[in-house]
Amino acid sequence: MLYSGFRWDHHDEVSGYHHVVASSADYVDGGALWGGHSPIGSRSRRVNFLLIDVLTIMRSLRYRSVLLFYPEQTGYFSAPILRMLGKQVRGASGRGLLA
Repeated sequence: MLYSGFRWDHHDEVSGYHHVVASSADYVDGGALWGGHSPIGSRSRRVNFLLIDVLTIMRSLRYRSVLLFYPEQTGYFSAPILRMLGKQVRGASGRGLLA
């Protein structure tokens, strides 16, 4: 499974969905990409979310399923494209696991 998303700035290092990732090789970490530590809502952060989407699509080609962390923030267009590619797509947000 490929994991994709970011850690909210108000989460400390010991909290957040990124802890369910078994290997960093299977994680598109928005915090490690350009603009990943910019304030939410800033232009830099919106570009960061776009980069997460694009990189998730590119990296998903070798995976059967993708779990998007906070898809309501980062999933501009990746979920429908991933589904067209035959991927199982799930999302995890502050509301729990989404189908």
